[in-house]
Amino acid sequence: MSKEQDHFVYTRGTNPTVHIAEQKLAELERGGACKCFSSGMAAISAALLNSLKSGDHVLCISNVYFSSMDLLTYMEKFNVSHFVIYSTNVAETEEALLSNTKVIYFECPTDHNFRLIDMKTLGSLAKKEEFERLLTTPGQHHCFKNH
Repeated sequence: MSKEQDHFVYTRGTNPTVHIAEQKLAELERGGACKCFSSGMAAISAALLNSLKSGDHVLCISNVYFSSMDLLTYMEKFNVSHFVIYSTNVAETEEALLSNTKVIYFECPTDHNFRLIDMKTLGSLAKKEEFERLLTTPGQHHCFKNH
């Protein structure tokens, strides 16, 4: 795979069409880079596996896609724990943080009752607590880095 950095490998790896789309999306979102995946679960898996190591904790907000929960449960065998808080209240979210929380994970700017998740305040909280990532996925497909 390292050789893919020097040239395009159609479908399986990189290709010029996807490369251009990634560049354009990064520009539109004012981000440093973008990576496109063939499915939502591929994007979720890549983001979580890149962001976590043994001993880390993930705090999930509200209802999370069933397959995402399966992945997080599977990651327990690698000593990555998770907890779900069914609230959009930032103060309650802050109370649920652990000393080893590295990711605040949610998949939509609202919960299933259409209560908005205050993404700006959560971003500030993640930055204050020095989290590596604040993730949103289906519907948003962003991975925000706090560097």
